[in-house]
Amino acid sequence: MKLEDLLLVQPGKISEDHVVNFLAMLFTEPDWLRVYYNPPSGSWKAVNLYRKGYLYSQVGPKRGVRLIKRPDLAVQDARQSSLVRLFLMEAKVDRSDWEADLPEKMRAYFEGTADGKATGLRNTPFFHKRSLPGGPWECLKETDSDYNWFKDTKVEYLFCFAYTVGKVSADSEVSKEIPWLTEAANGVSDSCPSLFLCISWKEPIPDPRVAYAFSRTFPEAIAGRVKSALASYTVKSDLQ
Repeated sequence: MKLEDLLLVQPGKISEDHVVNFLAMLFTEPDWLRVYYNPPSGSWKAVNLYRKGYLYSQVGPKRGVRLIKRPDLAVQDARQSSLVRLFLMEAKVDRSDWEADLPEKMRAYFEGTADGKATGLRNTPFFHKRSLPGGPWECLKETDSDYNWFKDTKVEYLFCFAYTVGKVSADSEVSKEIPWLTEAANGVSDSCPSLFLCISWKEPIPDPRVAYAFSRTFPEAIAGRVKSALASYTVKSDLQ
């Protein structure tokens, strides 16, 4: 079988898997380091954080109370060394799955909740580390200075809600989503800088097409990097 033949084998339906896989493809090294990946039907997952030339690893909680939400994908900004900047992303099939408290719930997965019902990853020590790019794993003890380093470091959060309109025949079908994306972005709390992203696949051989909007407090420099990564997929519109 030739590669051209494989390209003709396309899924009958675009699912949440396609959305989160697109995000995972987009946010990669060297700019972004994968912290957590939770595709649909996932269970226990490793959480990885990067600090001063080391990779720290821990097993993330499988489930939490209703006040927290595991992100489908979390990446760490590799360009930022003075703090830990995390980009937490949720992938859905439809925009109707958007909930206004979703960013705060994803943040609570790391920070915990004010009532203490969920402690969050910030309060969970990292038991293992290794030097980069590929040193041997070391076990951390309570007496080690970096046993609780994540609890004590400064963390900055960004958020993304991504959904799909499935397969489309024209870019205009994606452009129709821009008013909703803009309205949703304008409605987000200033404390939750967010990217809203619609992904489609243009036929006959599906190619990704996107439309997006940023909330008003999303950092301009990071938005520029995201726009560059999306440039080859972005539909043309005066609103972009």
